[in-house]
Amino acid sequence: MRGSPKAKGRSLPKRHRAQSPPLDPQPPTTPLAQNPRPTAAKDTKSRLDRIAHWPALALQADWSAAKLARLVGVSPRTLQRYFLRRWGKRPQSWLLEQRMARASQMLLDGWLVKQTAAQLGYRSPEHFARVFQQHYGHSPSVHAHLGRTTTDGGGSSAQP
Repeated sequence: MRGSPKAKGRSLPKRHRAQSPPLDPQPPTTPLAQNPRPTAAKDTKSRLDRIAHWPALALQADWSAAKLARLVGVSPRTLQRYFLRRWGKRPQSWLLEQRMARASQMLLDGWLVKQTAAQLGYRSPEHFARVFQQHYGHSPSVHAHLGRTTTDGGGSSAQP
């Protein structure tokens, strides 16, 4: 061990010595010994796990991650950690998926693009159409048309 202080017979300076905690047979009795933080985190986790109506909360939160966090009583960062653990995505991504699924269903149910956009809180039908196109790869009007042709037998009117 060339060059180390131990090899030359010197001991390590005090700042380099490993410090071991003193042995104490009795645990400390201070309130910090109870460590409420992990319990609070565990309570938050179990509280969020018990929520069964996330899609309804998404609608109630106007598709906003910050509002959703307030609704369930956690910080936006705690909500983000929970979503990453549970669904593998950030809350805003999940909210967009939920919003687009609702838009898809509304269009298939016969809602107009303009009505769907307004109902889902978009400021303009054009913005809604742009987001929908990015998400599904086709426009909302094409989506609605596809739904109508699927429900009426695929669009063919073959006579026997």
